[in-house]
Amino acid sequence: MVIVGIDVGGTNTDAALVSEGRILATAKVPTRHDQLLDSTTLAFEKLLDAYRGPALSGPIELHLSTTLSTNAIIEAQGDPTAVLATPGPGMSVTELGLGFPIHVLSGSVDHRGREVAPINREEVIDAISQAEDNGATALAVVGKFS
Repeated sequence: MVIVGIDVGGTNTDAALVSEGRILATAKVPTRHDQLLDSTTLAFEKLLDAYRGPALSGPIELHLSTTLSTNAIIEAQGDPTAVLATPGPGMSVTELGLGFPIHVLSGSVDHRGREVAPINREEVIDAISQAEDNGATALAVVGKFS
C-alpha cells in the first residue's frame, strides 16, 4: 500500500510518500494562507517530482491533516470557539490549561477508528447549548485518534 500524507501547517505544508513503512520521498512548501488549495497541490506536485523510484501501481491512500484550526483557537483568532472533546482513556484535556472552553464528552475510538465507548447524544446537545450560552459562534470537535 502506498500512502501520501500532506500536513498543512501554519508555516509550511509538508508531504510524504510512504510504502511498507519506508519513506520514499518528502516535500515542503510554504503555506499560503490565502490559497490553501494551492499550497496542498504544490506540495503534492513537489512530492511526485522528488520521487525517484519505480512507477507506482495499485491504490494510493491519501491522508490530509492540518494544524491551522488548532492554531487559530490557541492564538484566539477568529470567532469565539468552544471545543467538544472525546479524549478517551489516558488523556485529560482539562489539565492542559488551554484557556478556552472545553466540553469533555464521553465516548471514544481506538487507534484504528473502532468505537470503544459510544458518544452520549444528550451530552453533545447540552455541550452545544452551553457553548452557545457562553457566546461561542463556532465549535471545534476533536478526539484522541480522530
